[in-house]
Amino acid sequence: MIKLRIRECLKSQHGGIAFIVVLGFMALSVPLVSSALGLASTISIDSRSKQQILRRQYCALGAGEYLKFLLNDPDLWAQWWVDNPSGQETLDFCGETVTLSITSLDEPPDDSLSDEPSGDGRVPVLSAFNNRRLQTTKVIDPPNPLNPTIRTYTITATNRSGSDMNLTKIHDRLPAGFTYIGPTNGVTINDPGLDLGINTWNLSPLGLPDIVPGASESLSFNVSVPAGLPDGNYCNEAWVEAGGTQTTSGATAPVVIGTPSNEICSAEPAATTVTKVVSSATDFEVIDDTPPSSTYSVVIGYTIGIKNIGTAPLNMIRMRDYLPLGFCYIADSTTYEGNPYPNPELNIPAGSTLCPDDDTRQRVTWDVTEVIPSGSSRTVAFSAKATLKAGDYWSDLLVTFD
Repeated sequence: MIKLRIRECLKSQHGGIAFIVVLGFMALSVPLVSSALGLASTISIDSRSKQQILRRQYCALGAGEYLKFLLNDPDLWAQWWVDNPSGQETLDFCGETVTLSITSLDEPPDDSLSDEPSGDGRVPVLSAFNNRRLQTTKVIDPPNPLNPTIRTYTITATNRSGSDMNLTKIHDRLPAGFTYIGPTNGVTINDPGLDLGINTWNLSPLGLPDIVPGASESLSFNVSVPAGLPDGNYCNEAWVEAGGTQTTSGATAPVVIGTPSNEICSAEPAATTVTKVVSSATDFEVIDDTPPSSTYSVVIGYTIGIKNIGTAPLNMIRMRDYLPLGFCYIADSTTYEGNPYPNPELNIPAGSTLCPDDDTRQRVTWDVTEVIPSGSSRTVAFSAKATLKAGDYWSDLLVTFD
């Protein structure tokens, strides 16, 4: 899941002639007055002048803080434009009259786009995601120099759906030779059961409340790292119920022993990392600059990275991308390892009157037959066009291996 954030790009001006003149006059008057008076008077006037300058500086900051206050609440921002259709408002800060003028920029600056791999996104209401509504992640604490043989893992389950989800079990498969020693802390303090090398925390008897949309539950626990391991990356995998192995965290949270020469997970035949980033934003065009929010046409470039970090070759057979609502794939834009690649299958034909669709996300599917050797990676890039306002735009990628 990847989020593209388009921020509203504004230019504001505040101040007035009287305000500027007063500051300039006071800045020039301080040394003249100070040099003409005795020590006691100089200290008194100098202190009073500096206090007045500082007071006006704080008042000038007030306009900027007021603008931030408006932008943080979409309803207030929209109402401001209803009350001030000219884009100007006269304010009184600390007894000073300040005119605030707001206009939209013709083109968003480079920093108006952000690309974040996680957040408060929602998985789409599609059959492919029915078992992926709980997202599992796993991290490992840095080693304690005094006792590096004890490591602490933390597993987190986040509800990415639009409805409450019941978390019933948490599963964890440790690297070979690693041993759970506890204690467990977080959503439960009970020790897990062990079956076929998999630790399972059964949460059903606890009667825990459901996880509301966007919320998370976590637990942490200690493990013992065996002595004498050869150099390597000892990866770990966790998943939860509901959803089962389709909620897997992937082979993550590695314990690094020695100085391995690569990122391959020791004794893990099937392990991969899949990333997707916003690589470019071009061809900006203002479609509608009517306040309170401008509408832009923009071409977004995406780059997908697939790396085999397992010990065995992986047979990749499909890549399926769900673009954000309103985004349309651009024909002939796909490259594979930098070379032109055939167009994908689309559920909404690109360039047709059906794309964009008001309530359907475009599904982009590449059927591939590609064997990725251990330690190798593949890069896929493509572009999509959209007409949009400021906001967060999520896309979701599923890669299937045989």
